[in-house]
Amino acid sequence: TTGPQSGTSQALNTTIGSNECVGADMSLSMPSAHPFTHISAFTHQGDISLDGLNIASKLQTRTNGGIITGDITVNSDHKISITSEWSEVTFEVERSMNFEGKEILRVLLIGFAGDYDISTASGSKITVTGDMVTPLTGTAESESGYVGFAGQTSSVNITATCDVEVAFFHDANTLTVDLKMPNYNVPAQRTSYICANIELPIQEDTHIIRIDPIEDSEAVLHHMVLFTCENAQAPSDPWDCSDMDPECTSMLYVWAIGGTNFYLPEEAGFPMGPSGTQYAILQIHYDNPDLLDNVWDNSGFRLYYTPNLRQYDAGILEVGTFDIVIPPGESAYKVGDVYEGCPSECTTQNIPEGSEITIFASMLHAHLAGRQIYTEHYRPGENGTTKLEDLNNNPYYDFNVQAYDLFNPPKKMLPGDSLVTYCVYNTEDRTDPTYFGLSTTEEMCFNYIAYYPLGATSYCYGVSEHLAYCEDATVVKSWSEIQ
Repeated sequence: TTGPQSGTSQALNTTIGSNECVGADMSLSMPSAHPFTHISAFTHQGDISLDGLNIASKLQTRTNGGIITGDITVNSDHKISITSEWSEVTFEVERSMNFEGKEILRVLLIGFAGDYDISTASGSKITVTGDMVTPLTGTAESESGYVGFAGQTSSVNITATCDVEVAFFHDANTLTVDLKMPNYNVPAQRTSYICANIELPIQEDTHIIRIDPIEDSEAVLHHMVLFTCENAQAPSDPWDCSDMDPECTSMLYVWAIGGTNFYLPEEAGFPMGPSGTQYAILQIHYDNPDLLDNVWDNSGFRLYYTPNLRQYDAGILEVGTFDIVIPPGESAYKVGDVYEGCPSECTTQNIPEGSEITIFASMLHAHLAGRQIYTEHYRPGENGTTKLEDLNNNPYYDFNVQAYDLFNPPKKMLPGDSLVTYCVYNTEDRTDPTYFGLSTTEEMCFNYIAYYPLGATSYCYGVSEHLAYCEDATVVKSWSEIQ
């Protein structure tokens, strides 16, 4: 067989819960083996019961004056919002890490009425705030109490855990297809970049709405990328692709070690079909430090796609730097320079005037020496350039936990904005300099930004004070404005 074969498209026949009920009570109940995220549940004339929900990212539950009850498990660092429209009840849970690396579970109760029983993991901290909160019993880790309010009555039990598993709601026409390596014998060498042509279901225009990694040989997987190509590629067996065909370097999706399933927002999807991606290459970076010679791999991606097109096409924008030289023996060596960022000129030419792009997720990527990655965000104005909140910032970067951070609410980028990515490394255990490279013992410094609507370029880098690459070579004059 030449190249990985796309599996036959399969109908997704698992429907759990309901997106919307009119004139009826709603009960959201998920099997414990299938935790969920990105759940939207609305009822206009009834109550909502949340039966043992395991939420990893986002829950929006709204009634028009009804009662909301149930048990919820919070599994990530995003907010959960429960709203009863008539009484303007808002219930938010935010799970995050402080600068000392301690977990904090913050519960905000606004207009919430009823009993609460909230706890977090041992050694972590909980904070409960809001309207008329009356704690009855509690420690730093667990608190029970009552919230009095002249509105609806709700009862919620919350427990924070550390498991992150997700699923999603889909439409009835959602299909799946597996794109995998064809039982490939991984080379017995430390670093290999292997590519294979991919057959896509392209009979009609569709939107990819979810991508799951298929991790067949976890011991040697480092990362996987799905690249798009302008033209069909000749059939071939998997090949060494340390040097990619320039025609096939537009990135559709990237997964790295520690990553989980990826869900696009309900208003956007990656385009696939005659008007979108028709040809693709699967690239897998194998990291085989033990030089194993009998590993046969079938890793890849499972795509979930629908012919019911969403409002926007989505894409991935790569920003970062290639200029990496890290001396040995450093505890916190920073790499990155304003001239290496994505300049104002690039966003001006790729985002139409008077519009904006919506950034809904970001994945930060470095190798073994990486300790922190962050992307600064700047916006020009009448009174000069303003530094905004970082587009993403992970002060506790872990090579073994690389996943997309979902932004809720999403972030916005306007024409004229600029982005600069920095990485901090620790090389105290090394005796030689570390350079940019493909191996895990070399280094990278990237931010993969998921956004919509889709633009013309998949990358944006500065190479000097007056030159950047974003689809084409671009003259830059704006960096002096943020010095």
